[in-house]
Amino acid sequence: MKKKSQLNFLPYEQAMALKLLGFDVPCFGSYTNKNKFNLSSSGLTYKTTPSSETFCIAPLFQQAFIWFGTRYGLNVSVPDNPREDYALWVEAINDLINFARV
Repeated sequence: MKKKSQLNFLPYEQAMALKLLGFDVPCFGSYTNKNKFNLSSSGLTYKTTPSSETFCIAPLFQQAFIWFGTRYGLNVSVPDNPREDYALWVEAINDLINFARV
């Protein structure tokens, strides 16, 4: 089960998809693999490490929405709180990932 603070971050699968799309914005979270989420308590940020196949940074949902808007020139509105409609946020990110892959 995800911790409440982790619900602010993209799930591993979507974070990996963003890594493949070139997302490289510093983040406060990362995944060392699918089952290991890391949250920086020291305020340090992470960058994507391309040499590791299972490691990726874990962006906040808001960071991902803003990145898609900027990178692809989309008018993307950033919802207020991912905890309220987590499944809808994941679905929206999946739609943006699919759009970017075309």
